[in-house]
Amino acid sequence: IGKPNYDQEPSYRFVCQRGAANVLDWEVVRSMSDRYSEITIVGQGSSAGGYHAQPTTVKGAKFKVTVKDPDLIARGVKRSLILADNDVQSRADAQRRAESEMGHRRLQGLTIRLTVPGFKQADRIYAIDTIAQVKIPSARIDGLFYVTQRRFLEERSGRRTQLTLHQPKVWLA
Repeated sequence: IGKPNYDQEPSYRFVCQRGAANVLDWEVVRSMSDRYSEITIVGQGSSAGGYHAQPTTVKGAKFKVTVKDPDLIARGVKRSLILADNDVQSRADAQRRAESEMGHRRLQGLTIRLTVPGFKQADRIYAIDTIAQVKIPSARIDGLFYVTQRRFLEERSGRRTQLTLHQPKVWLA
């Protein structure tokens, strides 16, 4: 399994505005609760016996890596998080852990859920790992988003698809 292809052309276009809507229902969820402008991972690595009598501290850390959230930095938000991880064995481990933490938190920062008619758009079935152009003026959304989940629904009233989208390049960049 490889990384997502964020550079692909948009497969779908969704517009949520009067006169041009091709979306039955939509929800935009923004969350700052777990977002930080910078995350620092500190780690000690293993000692000869593989056991640490004392937990890692920032001052005594053997490995220390800080990653930054470019979106929050650009908006002037200053919010820091320091995480101690005694399983970190190298600077590369600390870097991976820091990037993973930041990716998870950025991913939760913006979620778009759309319910659209049918199972496909322009003869193309809705699929995950694709890019969609989304325009929702009332939510200040206009851009490319990555389809991370889909759910097909068939009822007496007809077919619908529920899609979950996130910003591209915030997770597994």
